[in-house]
Amino acid sequence: MATPTEHDGTKRLVDRRLEELEPSPAIVVHLSKVVLSTTVFAMLVAPLLITDLPYWAVVLSTAPFTVVYASCWYMAVNGRTRVAAWTFVAGTLFGQIGALLSHAEVSEQALVSTVNLILCAGFMLGRRAAIGVSAVCISLILVYSRASLFGWFIEPVVVAGPSLRVLALVSTLMATAGITYVGIQHMVSAIQQARKSEARMADANRALQLATAQEERRALRAERIGTLAKNLVGMKDPTDLSQEVAIGLRDALSADVVMVLDRTGRLIAAAGLGGRSEEVPLQFQLEASMPAGSGRDLGGEQLDWVREVSGIDALSTGVLMRAPNAPFFLLVAGEPELHEAVLTLQVGVSLLDAALVRHESEQRAVQAQKMDAIHRLSAGIAHDFNNLLTTILGGTEIAEFKAGTQDPIIGHLRRIREAGERASALTSKLMTFTRTAPRAATVFDLSTLLSGLMPVLRRTVEENIQLVTHFDESSGLWVDGDVIEVERIVFNLVANARDALEGSGQIDIGAEIREGEPNMVVLWVQDDGEGMGLDIRSRMFEPFFTTRKGKGATGLGMSIVYGVVQGIGGEVFVDTAQGRGTCVEVHLKLAQEPERVVRTEVIVKPELQGLRVLVVEDAPDVRETLCEMLELGGYAVEAVGSGADAMERLEGEGQYHLVLSDVVMPKMGGFELAVRMDEGAVDVPFCLVSGYAAQSDADSRSRKIPRITKPFSLDELLSFVAQNISS
Repeated sequence: MATPTEHDGTKRLVDRRLEELEPSPAIVVHLSKVVLSTTVFAMLVAPLLITDLPYWAVVLSTAPFTVVYASCWYMAVNGRTRVAAWTFVAGTLFGQIGALLSHAEVSEQALVSTVNLILCAGFMLGRRAAIGVSAVCISLILVYSRASLFGWFIEPVVVAGPSLRVLALVSTLMATAGITYVGIQHMVSAIQQARKSEARMADANRALQLATAQEERRALRAERIGTLAKNLVGMKDPTDLSQEVAIGLRDALSADVVMVLDRTGRLIAAAGLGGRSEEVPLQFQLEASMPAGSGRDLGGEQLDWVREVSGIDALSTGVLMRAPNAPFFLLVAGEPELHEAVLTLQVGVSLLDAALVRHESEQRAVQAQKMDAIHRLSAGIAHDFNNLLTTILGGTEIAEFKAGTQDPIIGHLRRIREAGERASALTSKLMTFTRTAPRAATVFDLSTLLSGLMPVLRRTVEENIQLVTHFDESSGLWVDGDVIEVERIVFNLVANARDALEGSGQIDIGAEIREGEPNMVVLWVQDDGEGMGLDIRSRMFEPFFTTRKGKGATGLGMSIVYGVVQGIGGEVFVDTAQGRGTCVEVHLKLAQEPERVVRTEVIVKPELQGLRVLVVEDAPDVRETLCEMLELGGYAVEAVGSGADAMERLEGEGQYHLVLSDVVMPKMGGFELAVRMDEGAVDVPFCLVSGYAAQSDADSRSRKIPRITKPFSLDELLSFVAQNISS
């Protein structure tokens, strides 16, 4: 704050600057016109009133004044205002001295003219000039009085009569009136201009204060948003993230109410509601009303709903924004100044959107790690189990082939083989779930499958739960997939719906082809249970995640559904909300109805007898079984237990027509053996026997190496060998 001394110094500086300003051209011109007009008036009227004085004397006495004021007028109009003003003062002063010396008895006129001169000097040149001219005039008056007293002056040229004295005084008073009018006019204009300037300055000050206040609010909002962004970094839970953003934005925006809503209008988090945080859905469809990343003002009905929920009747404005990526809306209500902070609101929405997307990405990464662990475990089990099944099924078929058709053991062997085939199907499902083996697909009618499952499904739910179907058994909803996989999907979805109902309610099961999706079959299961919130919805497909308590709650149901559906090329969609139940839709590609095929008994016959086959298999039981099955086909078979032994045989003198190698073996697997054969220029057809090939499917496809998957039947093996052997 400035001290009084500094303030006085500033005032003096301002006054000095004002004194140094150029005189106004307008006032110099106006004063010159006024005095010139009175001079001309006196010159024109003098002959009419004064008969005892020669006219040349009147013209001679007024001509200098006329020349001076006309020159001042001209100079002021042409931009030489200060010169014109001083010329006016000096010319008038010297003219008055001349008039006093040349005329007798005109002292009254000279006194009034002196006053006029002081006024003009002040109007044109400011306060200092007026004081200076006053001092000069007073000095001249004193000198004139002293000189007149002692008779120092010469005799006047013209002796002024009464008429001349009256005319001179009238002309001077007219000039006084004009000068006063001009001065008052310019003073009033100056006052009005000053008031306008003061008003503009006041408006500028108010605008500056508003801008300063807005800038302070922006800086405060930026600081609070920065703090909010820092607070979000360490948070993981979606509800905690939403609540932190709601509180932070209410603080940053000075809003009354901030709410985070899911896409159905359910309240996820709120700030400013106090104890009124009720989970009441909005009365309009948020999802359909706004595109992602957009915002708009709240309408009247929406503001009424916010007032009702918050209990704040004074809410006058509100903004609703939808997140660009995450499924939520941000609602802010408060005073009209809220629109100034739209950018801050957008930043808050983006922060929460990025935090939720980050959380979902982290959850997916964790899920991928868990699924990868399951994949590795399942694939290892499947590999070993397929080796066992190959031995069991191969040995059974060999025994069936060698036994007579009337042998009583044939029935037992067939039952063993059928049991092994069912076990093989289960292993195939496990490998499909781990995405490590190709799928043996079949085309079946989904409506027929669901109809056959209904008796079993009704026994899996409580009596108080109503099971309602919505499909036509004659509709022909053909799907290319695996029956057991689809059955597992249905069982898991119904089990989840049953748990959500907690003992009573309704489960709807349907299958249809919808309008707009003619190439898709939609399988859906819906319950009228408690539904799921955003936090549970985001984790429902995560392995081992479950909200169930007690025995049997493994958390694998929905993750299996997701894995199986993805494995057969479908998609899963979930529509759920707290208090509104859950509907899970599985979209599968529509397939063409298959042709009916009459199956015949396959008779195994040697197609190419005497050709040599080299079997490379590290498991002794599987190796012996393969050899016996190939020998039944009439092939000359040799077997080794490693890739290195196979290379020794191939590089020796023996000639082979086919190499049949396992994929996974110690030290040198099937793919490595194929590479060694290429490098050693061993020109023998090469085929793979695969139970599980980790990180090798891409290699096998790129090299187009023929492959048969364990377990297989005798007919499948002999047909495969016949297609690939070199005769």
